[in-house]
Amino acid sequence: MWYQALNENAPDYVHNMFAALVPGFCNQIIVPAQSSGSVFHDTSAQNPITPCEILPILPPSSGEKPPEHASKFYLEALLENIVHTVVKLEWQDKASYHHRCFNFLLEKFKIYYLPKIC
Repeated sequence: MWYQALNENAPDYVHNMFAALVPGFCNQIIVPAQSSGSVFHDTSAQNPITPCEILPILPPSSGEKPPEHASKFYLEALLENIVHTVVKLEWQDKASYHHRCFNFLLEKFKIYYLPKIC
């Protein structure tokens, strides 16, 4: 919801977060070498931010199996959320903004995910 509200005003790091939502798609995240401002409090070179393995918050129960195709699972969840969250934001001109937000998310999906699917 935050991403669609930011729309074209979203900074690059937010676009990069959207591009990295589905594991296994190996989207290149471009981080500028000299950033004018940091999103994180600790900008020390001694503690760089590095990607880590995606793990569940809660461990699975003894009989629960992880999804066979994690990328497919997350991709379906992303598509479902794109469709369902568009109408959850309240705007004065609902129809126009809902259409604009959905179009924005769809265009970003086409940029980051569709080339890997086709």
